[in-house]
This record gives sequence, structure tokens and C-alpha cells, in this order.
Amino acid sequence: MIIKASILVIFFIVVSCGFTPADEREQAILTANIQLSSRNCSEAISALEGVEFSWKDPTFLKTLSLAYACKGGFDVLTLFTDDLPLFGSVNDSALGGLSIFSTSSDMESPTDSDFVNISKALEYLLYAGGISKDEDPTHDERAAHFDSQDLQEIEMLVFYETLVNLGRFINYYGNVSSAGVKGAGEQTNKCFLVYDNFPLESGGNLRDFFDLGLAGACTKARAADSGHEYLYDAIEGTRSVERLCQGAVLVNNFFAIIPHVLESISGQDFDDVSNISNLLSFQLAIAEAAKSGTTAKVGNVLSQDLCVSNNENDDSYLQVYYAFVVEVLLK
Repeated sequence: MIIKASILVIFFIVVSCGFTPADEREQAILTANIQLSSRNCSEAISALEGVEFSWKDPTFLKTLSLAYACKGGFDVLTLFTDDLPLFGSVNDSALGGLSIFSTSSDMESPTDSDFVNISKALEYLLYAGGISKDEDPTHDERAAHFDSQDLQEIEMLVFYETLVNLGRFINYYGNVSSAGVKGAGEQTNKCFLVYDNFPLESGGNLRDFFDLGLAGACTKARAADSGHEYLYDAIEGTRSVERLCQGAVLVNNFFAIIPHVLESISGQDFDDVSNISNLLSFQLAIAEAAKSGTTAKVGNVLSQDLCVSNNENDDSYLQVYYAFVVEVLLK
């Protein structure tokens, strides 16, 4: 009996050693899905991170992304049932509905764990296929690596997860109230950041733009002194390019993904999403006229690393982008 048992153990060792990385990922995905069905997010992550990583395995990437999204408070049922109907619910504010999603008010710091986990979840999808982090992760780049079904599923998840973190970003840094009004929350800032008053190519100076009343509570006077403390350091007089890029890239990826996901989904809630899909290009055209290069430096950028490298020595393009795009879309 002892000999037979020893032979059996050796057999299992030999068989297990024959598993390929793809076989091991398949088993890890199965385990992770079982854990995710009970919202055991960390256990799902552990199962997936215990095997060889692959940027080429779409099912592995989707499951790993969902595991981190789970850890970041993402729930697709809540998104569809409670959150998506909020699109268009805040008057004159294209992104105001996002700011009052069920998860939008839970961000408490720039390093909030929920926000960080969704950010990580998004990375696995945006750069799926092995796209370099210093390149824009475009639809066409992903399409070069995956078939149409896998690509569609990846980009649908990108859309959902982007909704969640963009809602958090604009709620937190825009100081949004429970009614979705910018600058009326529990913090003190009326604008996303404090703006310099440099001249614009389209005429006037940057702060003059806020005289037009297009940015809600962020008026000309407040544009000079009322920015979020973690986007503008009042003591140092500096802006956080990294965090400003976080917001810009979320906005840009949100608008970039809309045409591709709307090809496969429909309904009144998504019609509201579709109705704002042209706003970014419209506002970007105004920003580009105000300061040429804003589109290339910020407006068309989908990579966090690329955005930072574009603007680390000159944040004026980010200022124009936030003034003409973000402040206006969250009026």
C-alpha cells in the first residue's frame, strides 16, 4: 500500500508539472470566478496573481480587472440599476450625473484605495495586448491583438470602470454636493484648481474666460484663489501634474470609448450618454483656439504616463484643458 501511494503521489507530481502557463491561468480564472461570485475580491486576486501573467490572454485580463474592480467597490448590478439612470439628471451639467453615482462620494483622498484599485483594474484592460504605458491605448491598438468579441467585452468593461472612477474624480476634486453641484460640497474649493492669468491666443487672458459664466461656481474671482488642495498647493504655488493628468485621461478615455460601446448597447440611459459624446470635441476646439497644442498635449492623450511627460515642465496646457473642458462639463 505504501508503494502504491508513493507511485500515486509521483504520478500527480509529474502530471501537475505538465501544466502549461495557459492551463494554470485557466484554473486560476475558474477559482477567481468562484470567489467573485461571493465577492471575495482579495481571494480572487490572489488566485490570479499566483500564476504567470499574460497581456495576451483576454479572459485572464478581464477576470483580473474584475477582481480589482470588485475590490474597488464596483458592482455592475448597482451601476445599471441605480447609477446609469442618473445621466442627465443634473441641469446644465454634462458630467454632473456621474458625480452622484452611488460610488462617487466614497473617495476621501488622492490615494483612496477604492480609486486606486479601479485604476489598476483599468490598466489591465486599456493596455491589453501589451501596449506600452507611454503610448496611447487606443481602440485600434487593442484591436490589433484580439478578435472582435474579446475586444468588445474588454472595452465594455473599460467603459463601466471608467464611469465609476471618473465619477469619483470629479466629485472629489470638483467639491460636488449631493445634488451634483460643483463647488457646493463639504470642501472649500469652487474650481478644480487655481489658474494663472496668462494671455490666450484667442484673445484676453485665461481668467477672463470665467467671466462668461460657463463654469458654474468657478467664477473669475474664484479661479484666482479657489482650487482643490491636492491639485493646487497654495503654499508652494504648484499644481499636481500627475493628478491633473489622472482626471484628463479619465475624461479622454471615457469619450474615446463611447462610440465603440454604443455599437453594441442601447436604451434610454445610454442615449443620454450618447448625447454628450460630441461635447468633448466641441470644447477641445475652443481650448485649442485659446492655446494651440492643447489637443496634442492633453486633449487627445489616453496614457497617464504620456500625459505627465507632455506636461511635467509646463502645466499651462493642463490649465487650459481644465478651464475649457472639465470646468465646463461639470458646470
